[in-house]
Amino acid sequence: MRYPAPILCLAVSPDETHIAAGMTDGTLSVRRRQPKASEADGESSLAKTILQSGTYDSFLGGSLPTIGEGRVKGKGKAKPLGDVNELRVESRRTKRLKNYDKYLKSFKYSAALDAVLKKPVLRLLVKYVSDPRFGEMVCDVAKVVIEMYTPILGQSPVIDNLFVRLRKKVAAEIRFQKELIRTKGALDMILASAASVSTVR
Repeated sequence: MRYPAPILCLAVSPDETHIAAGMTDGTLSVRRRQPKASEADGESSLAKTILQSGTYDSFLGGSLPTIGEGRVKGKGKAKPLGDVNELRVESRRTKRLKNYDKYLKSFKYSAALDAVLKKPVLRLLVKYVSDPRFGEMVCDVAKVVIEMYTPILGQSPVIDNLFVRLRKKVAAEIRFQKELIRTKGALDMILASAASVSTVR
């Protein structure tokens, strides 16, 4: 059996009557062999046998219906069942580690704690720095945080943005407090003058 070009792949049908060959020049050759008389008797029984493992239809878990035979389709969606000896390899995507996980793997526990708490603490400070209920405590914590992280500012845009927001919030609170002091001074003058007028009378 000769072919015009080198063969890349070769396949034989289950009944050994057809042979397909793919060649390097892109040609697909399918040749048919006439079965012998002894083999013709076994064709009908061979067509109804279960497909051997390793073929495409066996991989899908079913067998092809023979020509002329009907097939009843069930209501439910049938799950493909492979061969018992087949193994299915699942692809697993590696999860991207968080910054604190990387620090923990390197046994840098202090850096891991900083990575976990740095952003939430700053957001908490920005949220409650102008709240009179927590003003004194938040100012103390903000002072410590600023002293700790001033040398490393500029390394994270998110952290830098939170520090800028904290600064703006504190500046707005200082302006508000100054306005309150002016208003309080004006009210004190009005009340003092009203009290002096009532005493004179």
